[in-house]
Amino acid sequence: KLIKVYIDEQDNFEQPPHNYSTEKAWECVKKYLKIENRFDLLPHFYRNFEKSEIAGLTRELAEVAQQGDLLCRWVFSEAGRTLAKHLLAVSPDAHPSLLECEGGLPVVCVGSVWNSWDLLKSGFVDQLDSADQSRCLPEASLIHLNTSVASGATYLAAKSIGFHFPRNNSDKFKVFFHYQRNKKL
Repeated sequence: KLIKVYIDEQDNFEQPPHNYSTEKAWECVKKYLKIENRFDLLPHFYRNFEKSEIAGLTRELAEVAQQGDLLCRWVFSEAGRTLAKHLLAVSPDAHPSLLECEGGLPVVCVGSVWNSWDLLKSGFVDQLDSADQSRCLPEASLIHLNTSVASGATYLAAKSIGFHFPRNNSDKFKVFFHYQRNKKL
């Protein structure tokens, strides 16, 4: 999204949100991708696209955001909003027993995007709080697994053949954020 904001500005198509400067963010992109201009982006996103390379760029942009760059902070807040929209989209299909868990709907968060939680959080919470009453999620807990997903698959496989494994789920995950609708941060 940040790169699109920069290109839109360069094409005189649209100004950055709130007229934020693109200078620091664009310098970060150029340095990280070792490019000189926006046309040098094409191989990175089309011919030689590597998800891990873009994830690395996100880490660099998170540092720029932590240093106070307003555009980078805005982009991460918007990413938090998008994550919340995804959660709102899928939560109506969650099994009712999951919605009744202590701490609300447990949401397993995997991937490096969650390393920037402090930058994503405000947009995430704002989006959940502003959802229509008919689409709202009253409570959720964002969790990181302390164990491999394979252990969960093992329990499900055993259950499917009628074998009962004793288990204690409390040591299998860590809650890193608990959300309650319209509760102030």
